[in-house]
Amino acid sequence: MKTTLTLFFLGFFSLLAQAQQGKPAAATLIKNEIGRSTLDTNEIVFDESGKALRYYQYQKLLNSGNYTISRNLNDPGAQKIVKKISADEKERMYGLIKNLMVIKSPLLQENMKLDLKPFENFFPEEQLRDKVILMVFWNVDCPPCTESFSDLDDMAKELDSPKDLLILAITSNAKKVVSAKLKEKPLIYGQVISDARKIITGYELNSFPSYVVADKNGIIRFAISGMSQITIPGVKKAIVASLAK
Repeated sequence: MKTTLTLFFLGFFSLLAQAQQGKPAAATLIKNEIGRSTLDTNEIVFDESGKALRYYQYQKLLNSGNYTISRNLNDPGAQKIVKKISADEKERMYGLIKNLMVIKSPLLQENMKLDLKPFENFFPEEQLRDKVILMVFWNVDCPPCTESFSDLDDMAKELDSPKDLLILAITSNAKKVVSAKLKEKPLIYGQVISDARKIITGYELNSFPSYVVADKNGIIRFAISGMSQITIPGVKKAIVASLAK
């Protein structure tokens, strides 16, 4: 069963304040809010000036890591507002929610050696050695997956597309379907592996999108399942650190 995870953390900072005041129920409230969150790409969200934003517009802001979506949790009819957050707020948000987005696969945990066996018959192992690898697990029916492609391209351009960085976009979808989607949502700096169900099942993964960064020694330095304000910034931070070693 495929699961698409998109986490906006509505009303996050009111819950964060409760957590910092030592109220143990805050983390549970956040987790419950995540569980209730469903993706509606037709939903309109507003910026702080009152301008209406469509999904692709506010998702781009969220992927930067500099914004969150907020609303009054006590008012079901309240508008959702995209708000800019401070560096301190970003740090606190990351620390509180990262553990809620851990990949459940026992084979893709941080600080363990990445097993390359699932890539057999898909990608030559020698081309994976001595590389910083970003694995992006996605599917064509997952808007958060494909909306992140432009952010990944921006990241690669900002890093000057280093030769020792390998971005692999892995999907079980058929090549023809994938090609059609990539015309709409291109991924210029990544290598797409389609019809890759064996890779995905080999890693015991069923949540999309999922992102895994392994360093040049094959050690997993970042692994996350779902799309939130910390996903793309976390991927970038892990890649920059791994390239520097």
